[in-house]
Amino acid sequence: MKQFFPGWLALPLAVWLWRNAEWAHTHDGSWLPGVGEYLLFRGFCWLAGFACLICFALYLNQRRIGLSVQAGLVVGILFSGQLPGFLKGQAERARAALPPPDRQLLAINLNDGSVLSKVLLPPGFNGEVYCARGGRVFLISGSNLLAYRGDKQQWRCSLSTRNQRAGDGPVCDEKFVFVTGTLVEGGKTQLLALSQTDGKVGWSVPVEWNDGLAGLAGEVVILNKSRGLAGYHAATGKQSWEIKTLSGQSCVGPGVVAIEPEQGGEFTLVDPQSGKSTRVATGLKNRGMCLRVRGDLVVGKPGSQLFAYDWRQRKFRWRVNAGSTAYGLCSDQSTIYASGSAWELASGRMLGAFPLENVMAWEGDRTVNWGAKVSVLRAGAVTSTLPGQLHTPGALADGVLYCINGSFR
Repeated sequence: MKQFFPGWLALPLAVWLWRNAEWAHTHDGSWLPGVGEYLLFRGFCWLAGFACLICFALYLNQRRIGLSVQAGLVVGILFSGQLPGFLKGQAERARAALPPPDRQLLAINLNDGSVLSKVLLPPGFNGEVYCARGGRVFLISGSNLLAYRGDKQQWRCSLSTRNQRAGDGPVCDEKFVFVTGTLVEGGKTQLLALSQTDGKVGWSVPVEWNDGLAGLAGEVVILNKSRGLAGYHAATGKQSWEIKTLSGQSCVGPGVVAIEPEQGGEFTLVDPQSGKSTRVATGLKNRGMCLRVRGDLVVGKPGSQLFAYDWRQRKFRWRVNAGSTAYGLCSDQSTIYASGSAWELASGRMLGAFPLENVMAWEGDRTVNWGAKVSVLRAGAVTSTLPGQLHTPGALADGVLYCINGSFR
């Protein structure tokens, strides 16, 4: 029986390669993504056959079973890009023990794809770009807020604690960058307005530890509270209003704040100046929805419906059937991406199929799509692709994309 074992091993080895090939491509689980995933996707059937030939050759030459198994493992690892289970755990533990790779902050001109500046970030940096204004860009790494301009770091602020709510992050106007946290070890959480030029505190107000920034609506900083919403004057920090009866994800625009319903067919609009709220019925029951504010329009997607509501005139501009109940909605100032298609914002006309993968940033009528390649979109069409291995999220200001370049674990 032993003399037939190496030949018999070829069949399960071929199946193992086949399954690893499909898994590596569809689940992005490649251990060697640059070479292994490419080769497998283009010719994994050939590779499985090649592995079989190696095993048969070893059998015909009457080599030892151990050598056959080792050859199978080597071929599987090199060409499938996958480690078998008993080795994969050891590799992951060794990989986790490595220090974070060096990363760079890039400024990329969207008009021609040229790199305007490239800055090596501090060792161990493991954060994200949050906002940019007037040539300055603000990043968070752990509990550190960093400010860069051009190719130099202007200042760094260490926050003893920082709100970790999903979506929470610094926002900025022309003068301040706003963030929740505390500058004092063991101190109470505050809403801080830090000077963009030197990081000094312009004003601060106490907030709850789990309050998070929703965004900036004109001259009002919007704060998501544990249950409710509050508005603070951006220049002074004075609280303008608070609503204690609202819950749901907030979407902030220059003139209105839209609150997504957790269930039911109504969403809420809040005037950021007065805090006055208005409920808007969609006619659909028991549906959650995504909302986006773009100019005078609130774009919503409850289930398979897609609509644009004019919040100034208090009426629906248009409503269409998007055809898919897939959750998710992205939009710039001219185009909506939902249900695998692109739609004209002004009219609701479908521009064509476009499976948007992940929005890195948007400004005006341009959206940066982060996928297999980072591409710039206009009206549902790719106008250009950007170089390098870029990572989401990023910040887009004045036609310049600020983002991180480098390999993330």
